[in-house]
Amino acid sequence: MILQWLREDFETLLRRDPRTRVALWYDTKREFAGLLAPLEVELAQAGLALLALDPSQGHGPLWVKWASEVGPAADRKVVIWLPNSRDDLAGRAADGLRVDCLLEYRYSGFEWLIEGKTPTLFGFLKSHKVSLPTKRSDQDALWRGDAESLLVKYTLANLDRDEVFWTSRMLTASVIRDAIVGDVEERLLRFLTNPTNEAHGLAEVGIGEEFITQVERRYGERPDLENSPDAWAHAFTTRLVLLEVFTSTGEGDEFPYLTRLPGGEFRERWLEFLAHWMRDLDHVEAFIRYAEAIDTELSLAGWLKEHPGMTQSLLSLVRSRWDQFIDDLKAIDSGDELREKLLGSRAMLEQEAAGFWAEVAERIPAWKLSLDLCDQ
Repeated sequence: MILQWLREDFETLLRRDPRTRVALWYDTKREFAGLLAPLEVELAQAGLALLALDPSQGHGPLWVKWASEVGPAADRKVVIWLPNSRDDLAGRAADGLRVDCLLEYRYSGFEWLIEGKTPTLFGFLKSHKVSLPTKRSDQDALWRGDAESLLVKYTLANLDRDEVFWTSRMLTASVIRDAIVGDVEERLLRFLTNPTNEAHGLAEVGIGEEFITQVERRYGERPDLENSPDAWAHAFTTRLVLLEVFTSTGEGDEFPYLTRLPGGEFRERWLEFLAHWMRDLDHVEAFIRYAEAIDTELSLAGWLKEHPGMTQSLLSLVRSRWDQFIDDLKAIDSGDELREKLLGSRAMLEQEAAGFWAEVAERIPAWKLSLDLCDQ
């Protein structure tokens, strides 16, 4: 729809006078630069030519003049995209490039304006009834960054969406970030599975900052994508594990790693994320790798003996409970007492057999075997 709207705008502009064949398009912030390639095709289908001033591609001011007058666009009406202001045509541009050879088009051609002003992406979308914030601070969040703004990224990602898509909801910064990043939980799982590669991937598609913002908003943490994504991922997972142990052992103030726990207002979301990760078949192997490494760094076995609980995040703590259970069984001399102990432990055995290290990772299958004995 975006390309169609642009085409229609230029067609309408150039229809004002059949004798006028040039439309100037000023885009000083380069907000529309990413749309030029597909727009060239869209305009060509309508018999219009798009010429973009881009010296890096050999398309300087003289080339634009030549292409418009005697070159490939000589027999068509032309839209000339300029990463310049209107005043630049009268002299030297801010980058030192002389574009005054195009000055005559200010007088012989049309200038594309929106409500009498140089077009911006925000103004263009607003002119086509896209719902946008009215508060200046909310607007600023959309266009901050110019060619790398949220609004530019969202537009490029949704060029082919229809009019209903564009006009059916208010485009706030939050809505756009959600749309750009996608499911933040799934994206975070992918990042934790391969931090360095995922950080590079986020940077390549230009959504790294949006990902960071979404994770921070949901979990109160800012991923480190530039300096050490692997170290950040390990530290984040360590805090996940510590939170699970903390909540499973009664949330006591004497917990030895209290200062490393996430903020209270985020803890429920952290635990929900951990539960998802430990059951996600696509990413669970990554959690096992982290957990095994973290298990060697923490000293919680003694804590668990003094503060019993059904923690499931660390294998050593689950194995410690199994060892204690076996020791209790070994202390029983009578077969009847042994059976009574097993039957009395059934609820606990069911919970342990369904635990992560017994069922998902299959590292302690003996819980399920003990449960089976209760049915013999």
